[in-house]
Order: sequence, then structure tokens, then C-alpha cells
Amino acid sequence: MNWSDYIGWFGFAVVLISYAMVATRHWRVRSIANQVGNIVGPGSLGINSFTYKAWVPVVLNVIWVSMAIYTLLQLLSQREKKI
Repeated sequence: MNWSDYIGWFGFAVVLISYAMVATRHWRVRSIANQVGNIVGPGSLGINSFTYKAWVPVVLNVIWVSMAIYTLLQLLSQREKKI
């Protein structure tokens, strides 16, 4: 196993844990914790996919991370307005 495989398995675990936390209602979908999981997990999977030149999952994960960053920025902006 090379370095990108370890990153890929880490990303897999983060995605799975994030999904489980939302599914069991420990996290809300629009929570900061979930969005961080949706950045780190797919980002790690995207790195792994990129090293193997698997372009379809690379594109999927780039879009997934982009959406999570956008949502995280919205959540942080809303939080600042409340303060």
C-alpha cells in the first residue's frame, strides 16, 4: 500500500463516520462538523483517485468539496451575523 491508499482509506472513514453521524441525528446536515467531514473525507478520496488517474471520482469529489466549502462559508457567515 502506498501513501495515497492510506489517505484514501482515511477519507473513506471520514465520509462513513460523517454519514453515520447525520443518519443517527447526532449532527445536522447543515452543521459545521458535517461540512468539515464533507471537505476532509471527499478531499482525501479525491487525492487517492487523482493518484490513480480515476477521473470520474476526482471530478465528483472536487464538486462535493466545493459544495461543502460553500455551505461552510454560509454557516460561518450566519454565525458571525448572530454575534
